[in-house]
Amino acid sequence: MSGFNLKDEKEVELYIENLGIEYRFSCYHENRPVGCHLLGDYLEAIKKDFVKALKVYEQNCEKNDFAKSCFKYASYNHLGKACKRDDLKAFKYFEKGCNLDNSESCLLAGVMAFTNQEVKSLANTDRCLQYLHKSCFSDNVKACNFASGLHIRGTDQVKKDMKVAFDYAVKGCELGDALCCANLSRMYYKGEGTEQNNVLAARFKKQAEDIQKLQSGEFQQIKFSE
Repeated sequence: MSGFNLKDEKEVELYIENLGIEYRFSCYHENRPVGCHLLGDYLEAIKKDFVKALKVYEQNCEKNDFAKSCFKYASYNHLGKACKRDDLKAFKYFEKGCNLDNSESCLLAGVMAFTNQEVKSLANTDRCLQYLHKSCFSDNVKACNFASGLHIRGTDQVKKDMKVAFDYAVKGCELGDALCCANLSRMYYKGEGTEQNNVLAARFKKQAEDIQKLQSGEFQQIKFSE
């Protein structure tokens, strides 16, 4: 905001209006997908016009294959924001966002496939496991956590597999997830998914505790079973 006086309410209002003009020009005259997405964000965050934002995100996803707009459009449908809630449509656009390499879309497509009853009946299990894998190994720690837990527990869709759970927990722990580190500790202690190793069990237990101390406001106390 160089040249604008932040203490002058009229100047701030003018700057905000100019942003809208800039994003509209970028989207509709220059046909730049990133400009369209910024316009959607502007309509959402500044103007609070969620109906128009929804339309911009939808068009930018459909016409320009802009991954972040696919994610936003899917999220609106999943939340029922400015539209009727439609989880199948949300899943469809999370899938599209994932195929366009948006990590959050991969995460939510994967999560919905295993937690949403309407989606579960139609989703391809193997493909959705790949979505979680793609998200995790794009450094989305939530995907690592979810995928690891899914294989630790096992479900009617996914066979329990401690080796796969171990691999996801390793990645999640590397990314700083306390629960993944705690699960690694348990797996090393019990020899599940990996060779039994008390030294590594203790190391990852301490790592989980250290992460928890740093993020104490975000985690509940982790209980270690031995």
